[in-house]
Amino acid sequence: MITNRTPGQLNRRQFLKYAGASGACVFAGSLLSSRAVRGQFAGKHLRVVGWSGPYAEDIQKVFGDSFERKYGAKVEVRGGWIEMVDQIIAAPADDPPFDITVTEGQLMIRGINEGVWLPIRYENVPNAQDVFPIYYEWDNIDSRSTAWGAPFGYGHMLIGYNKERIGFTPTSWSDFWRPEVQGTLAMDAGYWNFAIAVPAFHLNMEPGVGEVYSDAGLDAIMQALNELDVPLWYGGGAECVAALERGDVDFAETYFQDIGTLSERDDRFSFLVPEEGAMGYVDYYNVVRGTKERNLAEAFINHLLDPEFQSEFSRVQYYWMANAKTEIDPRKPYIPGTNEEIARTAGVFNQDYLVSMWSTIEERLKREVWNR
Repeated sequence: MITNRTPGQLNRRQFLKYAGASGACVFAGSLLSSRAVRGQFAGKHLRVVGWSGPYAEDIQKVFGDSFERKYGAKVEVRGGWIEMVDQIIAAPADDPPFDITVTEGQLMIRGINEGVWLPIRYENVPNAQDVFPIYYEWDNIDSRSTAWGAPFGYGHMLIGYNKERIGFTPTSWSDFWRPEVQGTLAMDAGYWNFAIAVPAFHLNMEPGVGEVYSDAGLDAIMQALNELDVPLWYGGGAECVAALERGDVDFAETYFQDIGTLSERDDRFSFLVPEEGAMGYVDYYNVVRGTKERNLAEAFINHLLDPEFQSEFSRVQYYWMANAKTEIDPRKPYIPGTNEEIARTAGVFNQDYLVSMWSTIEERLKREVWNR
């Protein structure tokens, strides 16, 4: 079970804060209601960033290609990891490097602080009314405000491993400290908040990953990480997947969508959510300041929330989809299907805290772990 729970119900009034009206009237007269919408978008070009690796590839295949067929616009999806806000800041304000990007809570908040997002005009995203309410409730902890990014789905960390090369069946995050896996480990240096959650679960000093939020807990985390031999601190999901396939590493802190997809195409690999639980993240899609294609971008975000294509994405990816009308793949019955189940079982980080401490913790990792 995924821990560090964030229970709560979102009432209708709270949802309307983002939508601006109630019921079907919220979306009356939206740009998507026009019969001329294909003509409006035909021949245009939309640049989208998704998480590097199989995720970005499937965003292109499932959503990008179908959007092109429906609206006549060219959709180009490329992979990214944690660099997207920095790339927007480095570019001219009126000439961003892409029009839409995926984010999670940390990138969302950094982007809000830097002023790089345009607010989502939810009247142009009618499918948002069918998102599980808990996704809007999470913004109190995870992203500060979904006014700046539409929730798309939820993913989480887990252990991915080569079952042919690991001589035991893992059950716990503490297995990262077993002698036989030293020198074969991979951990995330980009979204290192998930990497430091591993020793937090192992130490079990606080509920969930409470060690992350205190000086004493961080001291213990750094000490525990220094006990590991980690040859790969990766900078993106594609890098981790490639290293597993090559045999450079065999035991990884990785993510549901990456290792799940890899295990389907290569039966050497397996994965598990350890007995202590895991931490997760909401994926949001944000419209970038300076884009010349704001209407097109919001139309694509609406397409990302279409239950038909969310259902298709859930069949090719290991992922929780945000639209409550999504059909859950029967091969994945462990994915929760109600708002109550999601609220009870999912966990997210306090991202405002992490953003405020990001440079401090990252400098400690560089000094005490990565460059030791």
